[in-house]
Amino acid sequence: MINKCLIEWNEKKFSVHITEIDSQHKAWISIINDLHEAMKNKEAKGATLKTIIARLEDYTRFHFATEEKYFEQLNYPEKDTHKKAHQSLLEKIKEMKNRISCDLLFASDIYYPIKDWLINHICVTDKAYSRFFNEHGIK
Repeated sequence: MINKCLIEWNEKKFSVHITEIDSQHKAWISIINDLHEAMKNKEAKGATLKTIIARLEDYTRFHFATEEKYFEQLNYPEKDTHKKAHQSLLEKIKEMKNRISCDLLFASDIYYPIKDWLINHICVTDKAYSRFFNEHGIK
């Protein structure tokens, strides 16, 4: 059974205290919620699933480019490790796209790992740079 509620933005849990990045995280969560809604309505297949995964990939690249711009600008000490985490997710998304094209992947095979990755990444990995960015004037 798919839960009625997916990811609800919670300021205390998710905010990294950087307006631009929080806004992007909200948009990213919205895409995951769209996938959840399609699953709930039994519409997460074929063209709909391909469209959602394409949106997810495009937005993920856009968001990662924003973070990585700040990593370079501020010479963030953990930038290489963080960028490797980004690359890992992009590779997973690419693999998922290939499996969708071959009809070897269900929406739940995308939703659950991406949801878990996203929550962990925001709550742990991204929060790790929050103070550093704030101390360097990024708010």
